[in-house]
Amino acid sequence: MKNILRIFLSVLSVWFAELNLYGADTVMPVELSCEYLDSPLGIDIVQPRLSWKITQTGAAVNGIVQTAYRIIVASSPEKLNADEGDLWNSGKVTSNSSVHVIYSGKKLS
Repeated sequence: MKNILRIFLSVLSVWFAELNLYGADTVMPVELSCEYLDSPLGIDIVQPRLSWKITQTGAAVNGIVQTAYRIIVASSPEKLNADEGDLWNSGKVTSNSSVHVIYSGKKLS
C-alpha cells in the first residue's frame, strides 16, 4: 500500500482552464493529500479520499480555475511513467472538485 499511495499522491494529473494568466509558466497541483495526510505510509481506508490545491508560476498568479482533473494510479513507477493506470485511470473528469475526491479504482492491498 505504501508504494501505491506514494504513486497516488505524486501522479495526480490535473487539467486547468486558464483565465487571465498573462504569461504563466506552469500550472500544477500542490499540497497533495490522501485522507488528510501529505505522505501517508499506509491507509486502512478501502476508498481513500484525495485532495489537492493548484498553483501556477510565472508573471501572474491570479485568475486560474480548475475545470477538470485526471487521476492515474499505477502499481509501479514504470507503469505510471507510461501513463498506464493499471489500478485506476479516472479519465478526464469535468469538475472543479479538488477536495475529497474518492478513489474509485481496483482494490488496494
